Amino acid sequence: MRVRRTLNRLYRIELNPTMPVCFQASTSEQAWLWHGHLGHVNFHSIKQMVNKEMMGGVPHIDHPDEVCHACLVGKQTQGSFPRVAQWRVEKPLELLHVDLCGPINPPTAAGNKYFMLIVDDSTTWMTVYTLKSKDQACEVFVRYKAEVGNSVSCQIKTVRSYRGGVSSCPMLLEMYVSL
Repeated sequence: MRVRRTLNRLYRIELNPTMPVCFQASTSEQAWLWHGHLGHVNFHSIKQMVNKEMMGGVPHIDHPDEVCHACLVGKQTQGSFPRVAQWRVEKPLELLHVDLCGPINPPTAAGNKYFMLIVDDSTTWMTVYTLKSKDQACEVFVRYKAEVGNSVSCQIKTVRSYRGGVSSCPMLLEMYVSL
């Protein structure tokens, strides 16, 4: 809309407000009105009820194959989510999930602003390391690999991350390539 500015630097506009009107109350076709009043029953059923004289006052329906937008939306369904994952690891360290989070404000008492969470998919064992900066992620992961290698007889097979900060570590990038 365009409005001229008055001398006292105001913009004056005259609006004529209108009252909102519901679609069902403003429709010109009685068939659509009855379709809404009867809970969006299909036109074929309304036509059968009129033909069998089950209800009175309803006009003759000319278009039994039409559907309204609300009926289409109501018929849409979503498939169920799978109850069990398609692939599940069987041994510890087959799949690790790594997430590097931060900066955290305020930092910890030791001055750490980041933390790295490592989750083993098989055992759901979680390990958290606090970091002063993101560039410490690689050396922390190397330390984690050494600690886990000593306590468990398995080797790390796959590392999964959204790559939001650990991609600067060459060893993790090498693991991504080996996927």
